[in-house]
Amino acid sequence: MLTIGTAGAGIGAVVTLHGWTAASPALLVATLAGLWLAIVDLRVHRLPAAQVYAATSATAALFVVSALACGNLGQIANAAAGAAALWTLYWVVALTGGMARGDVRLAGLLGAVGGWHGPLSWYVAALLPFLVHAAAGLLLRVTKLRRRGQPLPFGPAMLAGMLAAVGFAS
Repeated sequence: MLTIGTAGAGIGAVVTLHGWTAASPALLVATLAGLWLAIVDLRVHRLPAAQVYAATSATAALFVVSALACGNLGQIANAAAGAAALWTLYWVVALTGGMARGDVRLAGLLGAVGGWHGPLSWYVAALLPFLVHAAAGLLLRVTKLRRRGQPLPFGPAMLAGMLAAVGFAS
């Protein structure tokens, strides 16, 4: 029941913040998939590759349809560049041991959504997850709900960054 409520809230937030446009189906797929992946990550500390790739592919395809429908092909390049840049940034972080591969895979989806909406949204999608994750970790540590060294999934913070990027685009 919580999952259905969360999904409804995510859809409502995207449509309310962004309005209904040709890109709305892509944003809704990204939001719903992101919510589901965040819940999975919270429960099992893992982002399944097949689901991440499916969500990213579906979102990319819907962005292409949106760009073709609106005649704005430049946004496809922006989304692709955003996805590639954020994936590369997360990959470099993962090389240092600071991030799991599932987070790197999910970065492509975040980068595409941020890139679709422009540079400011991309920066929000890129940086906000780290701030949200740090704040959540500090809050959980202060309230003694999580011990030092206990892992905290990064996927939910990534979703927060993606939703904020959509909000900044409005």
